[in-house]
Order: sequence, then C-alpha cells, then structure tokens
Amino acid sequence: VLGNKKDQFVTTLISAVANNENLQVCEPMSLMYTAMKATALGLPIDPNLGYAAMIPFKDGKKGKTLCQFQIQRDGWVELLMRTGQVKFVANEVVHEGELVKHNKFTGEYVFDEDAKKSDKVIGYMAYIKWNNGFEKTVYWTVEECKAHALRYSQTYKKGYGVWKENFDAMSLKTVLKHLIKKYAPKSVEVLY
Repeated sequence: VLGNKKDQFVTTLISAVANNENLQVCEPMSLMYTAMKATALGLPIDPNLGYAAMIPFKDGKKGKTLCQFQIQRDGWVELLMRTGQVKFVANEVVHEGELVKHNKFTGEYVFDEDAKKSDKVIGYMAYIKWNNGFEKTVYWTVEECKAHALRYSQTYKKGYGVWKENFDAMSLKTVLKHLIKKYAPKSVEVLY
C-alpha cells in the first residue's frame, strides 16, 4: 500500500509509540491505520514539527484504547502549499479592537492590529488567497470555538486535554480547517 514509503511508515510508528505511554496501550490496528494515514499524506507525526498527531482515546462502546489521526495547523498549511495554488495564508488570534468591520452579505472582514485595545482574545481568523484571485476569510468568536470543543472533544468536556492546555492553538487549527474544508478546491491534496 505504501510502496517506497514503507521505511518512513515503520520509523514513524516506532518513534511515536516508543515515546508515548498513552499510545503504547492503543489497539495495534488503530496505531497502524493512523501511521499509515500520516505516511500516505507525507505528514510527520513528530510533535515538535506540528504537522500531525496520533491521539489516543478511550472507546466507551468497545472498552478499548484506540488511536486517531489528526492533522495539526501546520499540516493543513503544508497540504495547502503543496497544491501550488495558494498565494497567501493567514491564521491569527484576534484581540479586542482588532476586528474593525464585518459585512455579513459579502463575508468581508477588516482587521487592524494597530487598533488592538487589550490582550483579551475575542476570536480567531483564517484567510486564504488563491493564485486565481479567489480569497476568503473565516472568523470564529471564542464562544464559537468553545462550543465546537464541547461538541467534538471528549477531553474538553471532562476538563483536560489539548483544548484545555492550548485553547488558542486548537482554535486556530479548527478555524483554518473549517476554511479549507468549506472553501478549498475539492481534492485529496487539499482536503485530506
């Protein structure tokens, strides 16, 4: 299945599992499937790189610990850049005062970092400009990101995990992923 990437697959899997006790208790087939996805997409799962992650979770129905593949923020940017169709990508925390204007009819947002009033985070934005001239911005408030985390993250509901430890990073990734999935060309290279 992996062809000439089989050595990369083995290295990825051994390295990830050897350095993470939580992954060591995962069902072997879920680990293999997760590492296979990472290898096929060419996204290293080294946590220091921030491209992709192997996330262990407890499956309540089966009573087993499984592993889930997740593309991280830099992994989404990497997949976008590989297309050769992207001119510019921005993904930023928005502070109080920086959101100057929003036109709900055109979807246009105006941000101004010089208008920042405080360090209070009010939301997260992602912006893509394609080589063909199409551009799109998505903005989510902190409340929208919290609602997303409550809906999709079992650990956030229980008061721990990466959403609790690094809310800004998870929110940035989520908004960027939403933008890509909704507005990017529908191809495997971009959408995974």
